[in-house]
Amino acid sequence: MNERVREYIDIMYDVMRVAGSRTVHAEAVFEGAHWLKEYAGKCSRLHGHTWLLEVEVELDAVEAQRVIEENNGMMWDFTNIKKVVEKFDHTCLNEGMEKQPTAENISEEIYKILRPSFLFDVGIVTVRLYETAVRKEAYVEFTKVHVNEEIE
Repeated sequence: MNERVREYIDIMYDVMRVAGSRTVHAEAVFEGAHWLKEYAGKCSRLHGHTWLLEVEVELDAVEAQRVIEENNGMMWDFTNIKKVVEKFDHTCLNEGMEKQPTAENISEEIYKILRPSFLFDVGIVTVRLYETAVRKEAYVEFTKVHVNEEIE
């Protein structure tokens, strides 16, 4: 993440702490296999995971209220996470991705799948991906300041 984006995220978090914020959190589990090309380790062989996916959408209080009023009482319809499950569940991730299917690249791909479902102008979206359905300390987190394409 470049420094300018990191500074913007920090400013948004500061504004949200003062003005208040609202967060939607959704979770899903999917089964998927992959292997890592040109990797010197056991992950170079085909293997599978029970992936645990968490998505958080955080908006400042004013933007959250506007979006809720305009979208049938919802800030973000967390059933959209099913789109990720439909794409990845019981698949070989190498076949469905252009990039190497590392947890880092998969989490970014998940953001791209979900992006059209974000009906807000500016917010913070976090995609957290575990390679096991049991939470443990190792996970990948992809955080992005989402800006509606119409105002970019």
